Order: sequence, then structure tokens, then C-alpha cells
Amino acid sequence: MNIAIHVRLNAFLFVVFAICLSCSGKDGKTERYNTQDARAVTIGVAYPVLAWDKESYYIDGLELAVKKINESGGVLGKPLELLIRDDQGNSRVAQQIAETFHDAGITAVVGHFSSDVCYFVEDIYEEREIVMITPSASSMMLFSNDYEYIYRMVVNNLMHAQVLAEFAKRNGIRRPALFFLEGALGTNLTQLIEEELTGRQITVIDRSTSITPANVGELMYRWRAFGCDALFMASPLNVSSEPIKLLRDAGADIPIFCIEDFRNKTFMNEIAGYTDNLYSIVFSTEDMDSVFLEAFRAAYKRNPNLYEVAGYEAVHLLADAMNAEGSIESGAIVHFLNGLQNHHSAMGSISYNPESKEFDGSRLRVESFRVQVAR
Repeated sequence: MNIAIHVRLNAFLFVVFAICLSCSGKDGKTERYNTQDARAVTIGVAYPVLAWDKESYYIDGLELAVKKINESGGVLGKPLELLIRDDQGNSRVAQQIAETFHDAGITAVVGHFSSDVCYFVEDIYEEREIVMITPSASSMMLFSNDYEYIYRMVVNNLMHAQVLAEFAKRNGIRRPALFFLEGALGTNLTQLIEEELTGRQITVIDRSTSITPANVGELMYRWRAFGCDALFMASPLNVSSEPIKLLRDAGADIPIFCIEDFRNKTFMNEIAGYTDNLYSIVFSTEDMDSVFLEAFRAAYKRNPNLYEVAGYEAVHLLADAMNAEGSIESGAIVHFLNGLQNHHSAMGSISYNPESKEFDGSRLRVESFRVQVAR
């Protein structure tokens, strides 16, 4: 790890630790935020801090959003601050954090990351009337109830599946295999991918939940016998690199498609030398606001990735809502978000879609392209 990044991360985690400690006062009572005499307006943020910041740069998007908002006058004349909690990707911890946010007077939260965790907290936020915008959970099974306070920044799994299937059709893929991890994300996305492929007269020849040194030979034999010409991987990056390397080492030269943005430091290092015929889905940057892109590039010397933009946008939307409505109350935020049409954002013009609970527009446009990871 780059020394500067390592030092910066450690300093950030110390701040997060200090913030977490500050949630409880000396008398054991939870500290209250957003009171009438509070110095700042506070938005809650919950995600797997230790797992994500060192891999996805997610904190960069959050920090830039706060910086830009405060440079423009803050929220209702006060500086904006984030109360960051590490949910560890654990549903039980996430539930405790949701309750703590409520006790602390937080009315809006950016989080949580995984669909599996969101399942266990969305009812809590809804019942406590706290606005939650997840920056990354994409399962179609989210929002199964008629929630009033729950939103998401990313496109759902159906659009991911449609983009992948359409790309496969255009490029002559006819007999792909599917690899997925059992769970909310993998099972839901794999089902949708197969339905979209089938609808385009593309036949899925095999499904696997495990690619290991013990079974890769058998898989290769079976796939060759069935005429397999591509592999779609509905799995997070932290478990995708090893199967990719095993398949390549076993002689598989078929196109491999992943669902996550490849700009992840560990994955990029692990997959070096294995990037031929490797593809991913990413957010298009064609219509990004030029001022945002220039600010991001000036701050971090690179283009933003999916998670940075989603976090940046979620924080900005909440701040915009509070300023527009003249209130930090969740009902006012909901009123603003539900009426959002052609709203200027870092990703272009976005509008709220009440059916999918997403913010549609150029910000959500997805495209498939070949990714050369080791540049």
C-alpha cells in the first residue's frame, strides 16, 4: 500500500473511532445531534469502513461532497458534518447503528452498502422515519414494501442484467455459463441475467457456485463439451480474482464479465496479468458535470469510480433537500426527493422514479466495456 494512502487511511479511521466514541457521553447517554443549538448539521453514514475505504476510495467521494457543500455555505447556514459508523457488513451491527442514529437525532443516512444488510435495517429506518439512501445495494428484492423513507442511488439488478444480456447479444455470445455466490445479490442477479439472456435466445449451459482448484478441471471439461463461449460472474470482487486466475491458468480464454467496477486496489493487483478478455459494467462518465469532474480530478488526480460518485451524490441530495425545504426533518427531505425532476447533479440531470425508488437520468446510465486493469 502506498505510504501516503496508508497514513491517510489510519488518520481517517482514528477520526471515525473518535466519532463513534463521541456518540455516548460520560453518563452513558447517547449524544444528541441536530438540536436547535447544534453547531453543525449532521448526516449519518454507515458502511464497512475498514473493508471499503482501503479498497474502493469511497471516503474520497464523501469528503469531497462535504468540502464542496461547506464551501457553498453549508446546510441552513451551518457546516455539514458526517457521523460515520462502521457496520462491518454485519446485519446485527447495522441494526444497532440504525437505532443509535435514531437516538442521536439523525434524520438522514447514507448507507448501507450490501443488499443483505439493507434487508435488516430498512424497516428500522422506515419505522423511525429516518431517510436512508443506499449508495450501492441493487437487489430487486429491496423495497418490497411500500417504504416512504428508503431510496437508492444505483440502478437495480434488472438494469445490470439487461446491459449484460444486450452486450452478449451484440457480440455473438450464444452459450454462456454463470458463476454466482448464493445470497441476496448473487441469486437475484443471476436469475435476472438468465431471464434476460433467454429472452434474447441465448442459452445458459451451466451454473456454478464454486470455482476451486479441486473442480476447475471438471468445469472446463463440461463447459467445453457444452460449447461454452462466455462466463458471467455475479460475485463481488473480493471473491472474483481467484476463480478468474484459476480459469485462465486452466486454459479458459472465453470472455469473462464481472458486475462490479474494477477500480479496486487489491483486485487490480491480484488480477495483473489476467486482464485479457475481461469486462465489467461501469457508470458512464460522458455526461458528468464538468465542474464536478474537474474538482475531483484536481483533488485526487484520477476519475471517480461508481462508489465515490454514488456517495458524493447521496450526500449532496440530502443537503440540497434540507436547504431547499428549509428543514432537516425527514418529512421535508422526503417531500423534496419525491418531487425531484431534472435536478442538476454531478452525473447530469436526474429525476426520481417512484416505482423503482431510484434517481433516473444520465447519472444512472450503464455501459459495458473491456477493462484493461493493469494500465
